[in-house]
Amino acid sequence: MATLSNDHARALPRRGAEQAGTEVQLRDLVQRHSGQLERLLKEEMQSKAPAIAQAFGGCAQAHRALGLATVAPWLYGVALRLLRDALGAGDPDQLASRFLRAFPRELAHPMLILALSGDCYVACCLYLCKPADAAARDISLSGASADWVRQHLH
Repeated sequence: MATLSNDHARALPRRGAEQAGTEVQLRDLVQRHSGQLERLLKEEMQSKAPAIAQAFGGCAQAHRALGLATVAPWLYGVALRLLRDALGAGDPDQLASRFLRAFPRELAHPMLILALSGDCYVACCLYLCKPADAAARDISLSGASADWVRQHLH
């Protein structure tokens, strides 16, 4: 089980491209890569359950109609769920590997650590308001999860 802390809970102001190299909030990375995230999730669902992929497409379209501010956090939650399902099924490498190849380290690593944490989705959603590297600093994984992180993320 993961141990969470609130050491890095302070929210940072949104940063623009002109401030590259500074701490970026996870929500900004999720928003920046939301189109790519949506495609990866849809491909994953299409390969496993085409009917669910079709429903996902309809939900994504409804969220997009409300604006990017609503679709990105929703995609984050869906991604966490699919990653948790894959990691919990004991055969995480296919989806996790695709995730690591598809996204920059600053987004992929915290998402995978949060998926492995097993913490509730509400607690994981709080990380959207934290620096992207806060998950790695705040969450202590143990056992097989810690081994997987050492093998794949370092």
